[in-house]
Amino acid sequence: MTYTVWMDGTRIGETAFELSHGADRRGGVFHPTALGLSVLPGITAMGPALLAAGQMCRERGIDTEDPDLDVESATRTVFETPEGDRVLAAAKLIARLELHDPSGELVRWESILISDFNDLAAMAGTDSSADDPEPAKRASESPVRYFISAKFSGGRRGWFRRSRGQSVS
Repeated sequence: MTYTVWMDGTRIGETAFELSHGADRRGGVFHPTALGLSVLPGITAMGPALLAAGQMCRERGIDTEDPDLDVESATRTVFETPEGDRVLAAAKLIARLELHDPSGELVRWESILISDFNDLAAMAGTDSSADDPEPAKRASESPVRYFISAKFSGGRRGWFRRSRGQSVS
């Protein structure tokens, strides 16, 4: 069963959402269209941007797990940084995405992330503790480059029963 991803009325890729994790979470290999390949760098920038923002928070002593955190102040601080700007830029593109089920029906999502394994491998390659000196080279040779994960909203439980995703939980 193929689910399609659209941006501004144009299909940018598809997935089978072959993996499930709970009743409202799915993941799978993302197969971009030619146009999708041109917009993916901005969309896949979200993962690295979030990791960079998390690192910046730790460096500035912002504990996002602190129940007494002044969320408004912390949010202002984060989004006044280059790391926060990168998160916002990716979020603006992701907000334009639509997901459609095999019948063409719009699927409401709460969160969606498309990751580029080459980006993640390159980030891991900068880590001096990595055992593999060439993770980016290995990733570029992999048959899977893009992965999509989503959390759905709006009670789509019947959708999950119809699909044949492999449970990973």
